[in-house]
Amino acid sequence: MEDRPSPAGCCYDDEKLQLVQSEHGLQYHLQKLPPQLGEAFRRHGECGQGAIDMGDWETARREFECCRNVVKELIATDVGKATQDWLLVWASLPLADLYHFHDKRLKEACEIQKEMLNCVMSLQDSDEHYMVFHTIAIFYYISLYEWGHSASCSSNPAVRKDPAVEKYAMLEDFDEKEAEPHICYLLAIEHFRHSGSLEVALDWIKEAKRVWEENFPDRKNYDYALWEASKYIAVRRYEEAEIKLTDLIGSMESDQDPGLDIMERIQPYGLLKDCYEELSRRARADGNTKRAEAYAASAVSAGIEESKLLDQVEDDTVQKVEELIKERLQHEGNQDYQKAAVCLEKCVDLIQRCDHPEELKISIKLCYDQLGSLYRNLYQQSATHNSVDHEFFSCAVHYYEEYLKLMVSPLDVADANYKLARLYGILDRVQILPFDTYAESLEGPSLAEHFHELQLSASNHRLEVDSYLAKDTPVLDYGKKAALIYADILYTMTENSESWTRVLEFHKNVYTLLQEYNVRRYVILERNRILTCKPLDHDHKETANRWMRQALLWAERERTRALLYQLGPNKLSPLASKELWDFDIDDHVAWEALKCTPAVCGDGTVFVEYSNFTRMNRWFVYVLTQDGTVDMTWTEEPVDIQKKLENLRTHLCYGCSEMPPDSGEVDGHWYDNRDMQKDLEYLHDLLISPIAETLSKMEPEHKLIFAPNELLTNVPFAALRDCKQPAGQRYLIERHTISVTPSIRVLKNCSERLKDLQKLSHKPSRGAIVALGDPAYGHNSETHRLEWSGQEVQFIESLFGEAQVVKLLGPDATPHNLLKWAEFPSENQFTQAVFHIGAHGKVDSKEFRKGGLLLARPGAKPYGPHKEVEKTCAIPESEKDGNLAKVEKNSTQINEDSQATRRSFGEVGGVRGNLSLGKRAANLKSDDIVRCGFQWNIDMVVLSACDTLRGEITSDSVLNLPRAFLTAGVPCIVASQWQVPDASTFVLMQGFYTHLRRGKDAASALRASMLQMLQILNPDDQQQVYKVHQWAPFLVCGLPTICLPPHLQDP
Repeated sequence: MEDRPSPAGCCYDDEKLQLVQSEHGLQYHLQKLPPQLGEAFRRHGECGQGAIDMGDWETARREFECCRNVVKELIATDVGKATQDWLLVWASLPLADLYHFHDKRLKEACEIQKEMLNCVMSLQDSDEHYMVFHTIAIFYYISLYEWGHSASCSSNPAVRKDPAVEKYAMLEDFDEKEAEPHICYLLAIEHFRHSGSLEVALDWIKEAKRVWEENFPDRKNYDYALWEASKYIAVRRYEEAEIKLTDLIGSMESDQDPGLDIMERIQPYGLLKDCYEELSRRARADGNTKRAEAYAASAVSAGIEESKLLDQVEDDTVQKVEELIKERLQHEGNQDYQKAAVCLEKCVDLIQRCDHPEELKISIKLCYDQLGSLYRNLYQQSATHNSVDHEFFSCAVHYYEEYLKLMVSPLDVADANYKLARLYGILDRVQILPFDTYAESLEGPSLAEHFHELQLSASNHRLEVDSYLAKDTPVLDYGKKAALIYADILYTMTENSESWTRVLEFHKNVYTLLQEYNVRRYVILERNRILTCKPLDHDHKETANRWMRQALLWAERERTRALLYQLGPNKLSPLASKELWDFDIDDHVAWEALKCTPAVCGDGTVFVEYSNFTRMNRWFVYVLTQDGTVDMTWTEEPVDIQKKLENLRTHLCYGCSEMPPDSGEVDGHWYDNRDMQKDLEYLHDLLISPIAETLSKMEPEHKLIFAPNELLTNVPFAALRDCKQPAGQRYLIERHTISVTPSIRVLKNCSERLKDLQKLSHKPSRGAIVALGDPAYGHNSETHRLEWSGQEVQFIESLFGEAQVVKLLGPDATPHNLLKWAEFPSENQFTQAVFHIGAHGKVDSKEFRKGGLLLARPGAKPYGPHKEVEKTCAIPESEKDGNLAKVEKNSTQINEDSQATRRSFGEVGGVRGNLSLGKRAANLKSDDIVRCGFQWNIDMVVLSACDTLRGEITSDSVLNLPRAFLTAGVPCIVASQWQVPDASTFVLMQGFYTHLRRGKDAASALRASMLQMLQILNPDDQQQVYKVHQWAPFLVCGLPTICLPPHLQDP
């Protein structure tokens, strides 16, 4: 395993504007190779680079092919996969260029570039690596285009230029009609750069012109002429560029393009001046002084014409605007927003007074946008200091509305509407603030002491509140417009892209704003009801219920949006999902879908969802019951909750010992068991006590399902403790059957997925349960053995019978075998009941930031007793169907649709078939599960490993192993919240599978096993044998009601 992110085998050279071999990456990785192989790779690499410098293409090709062969020999060694991949990229980069531009072996060039993409795809752990991937993808598509363009392939339907154009357009965010001439231009540049062939470069420029004219027959002459001249300049054909620009200027002067604005007329003169200056320099170098002087005179003439046109814009407008912008930035840096706004207003005035304001329309747009933001900040500042200046608000509205008028594209219009909604949201908070402040002033001791006189005052105040809340505000109007436009953009996009995920983030922000708007109104109404001690009448109840329902709808629309696209009914094209569209735009459809979801988890189910708004200094709890009733309550925003959770998790990982964790001191002493108990009680008071009345009506077997927000993902819900309860009822798990889910809609999708799985038959014989444990890490490995995980596998076999269980023990517990058995049901159209994985979980390093499993290292010798274990991982010959090789096939397949950003949401778009995981892999990461290329036909995955619920926290929930399995089609996952002890986990799993066997569902079986462990007492002191860290780490994620099929239950 790599200790840290590895340097790239190639990097992007900003000066050369191309990928180059990285010497730093080479040196870093060569030191990890066995000396003999490292020296061979270095020698062949140096010879290959020297041959390229000498123009000896054949020798260069031979030497870099030798480098690639050395890399292939590394498979049999312990060298990390990242090192192998980056060295392969280092050797392949020049080889692909040699095949393409010198040997015309386009098929081989495409294959090598495809292989490079496979290598880099799994190593995108930085912006630099993403840039490398992006650039290789560009070269792959242009090579594919030229191959498809060649006469030899024109009749082969498998090799066409159309897919290359389509993929390049998606990669670069172009229209397909514009993408093809761009590809031709790039081919001209690359042929000129690598082979120096002007003839080939000019042929591709001519082809670009032909394609342009074919795709845009009605486009005005200016567009293409300027574009074509720019391309000639790029390949240093200044004579041809000069001819094109001269013709273009002639057509402009004869008004053949009357629609051109002044800025468009300026650009050709600037390019022409540059051409003449370069031609003059060349002529002077050739000794042709007369021609050099003529070109120089022409350059001066072009410069004069350019200056005349610039003068028409405004002699000093541009310079003054630039100076004002600099001054504005300085004031804004000092948080003097008023002076910054004055500078921008002067900019707008200057632009509007110049002779050609239309030419600077973009600058005006930016000024209006920034002025709106500045006056919004000023308004917020004035409200914070209790000196509200509504003039600032009026100015912000004015400039944002002007900004909206100038917007054309749907994305810009949505952005402007969102900014106005946000601005009116601030006004709404400011106007509600007096009501909120008044309510706070009456709460507490003063209310009890002066009840009667304050009650009258509060009743009058309630009338004012009712009057204000009855008014319509523009927040909803602008917010809903923005939400609708964003939704329309999302569902009409044809492919996942980075721009798609940006829109997804914008959409989420709108939903958060609208959720807060409804919550704020409900809170004011409820607080005034409490103050007046009068129940709400029918109309007020309806209003309160409407706001609660609406707030929950906006909360659900905001949550797990990218995950829901992955789980959508049409996984190959999730953007076209009508169900998601209807939920976004139709409140009635959305509410009907939402209110029936708890019922899928059985009678008495209660769903609890948490939200927090920093601006309101409160946390809000939504409670949705089986009958569709929504309730909402709130609590004051906790102080240092992140620190408490981190201390708690660290202590639980320590095994509740008295040893001081790394988190340091708390109140002058090391964090110990007493602090842990206090924090568990504090979290119970914070998260559970506000809804205690609703929970008191539940039976222990009823499902209590939590949807924590980003801040609460690490809360140990099972162990939350209420010291007021009697013994045997203090821990939450003793009173309720608990599970977690990212959102209500994810739970609903899990239910629908289970219905799909139930349409298939369960495996009645060997393969109904697959159990992996005690992976062989090697006797010299730093990863310690998990012997008890092997005992878990043996127990499962003894409980369900050898005929039902496939064991993957010791050296057989590899990622390759795991995926092979995971795919087996999918290929043979049946459903597995359980896939049990007992291994080390890892989440700390950057490589495993989304979670991963450390499985058997291929070739590692088995531990002790497993030496004689038969090969249990082989699939019976009678059950093979010829399609099982798909996993291995996918290991060499490149999914060219994988450009979706993963920075804030993770992968978007469902399971992908681009896994580059070979037989030598020893680890399985979340991304590997998402990219495996098939749906897992498995009811339940049990992750008997450390930290499997942890991962990378994003605005779209946690990117972790359970999320990956949900994406892969598994509706129920049992996972852990911290590092779990090997032996006690065996005890917990014994109880869990025993209760599953007796017919309990997943959540009930896990609860029963936990209660059993809690009841085991030490006979000497009657203290509990198993501590919190041993019995409480596991939770069910997803659908909690999944049971074993009847043939696996006790008769």
